[in-house]
Amino acid sequence: MLQQELLIAVLTVLNESQINYMVTGSIVSSIQGEPRLTHDIDILLTITKHEVPKLIKAFPPPRFYLDQDAANSASTC
Repeated sequence: MLQQELLIAVLTVLNESQINYMVTGSIVSSIQGEPRLTHDIDILLTITKHEVPKLIKAFPPPRFYLDQDAANSASTC
């Protein structure tokens, strides 16, 4: 999967789930005209514990990896 395809897939799920997010890092820098060599995608989420299972379901293994315990500990009530 290309980086752009992955970004679109993730943002589609976040938008459909009405989860607040912010895309940041090298991908935003590149879009704004300062290309960088890294190929990662940085996304910050505001997510509650009851939204974590939606993400786990939307991005199932083995193609994706989401640590449910880490997501739960990083989420809000």
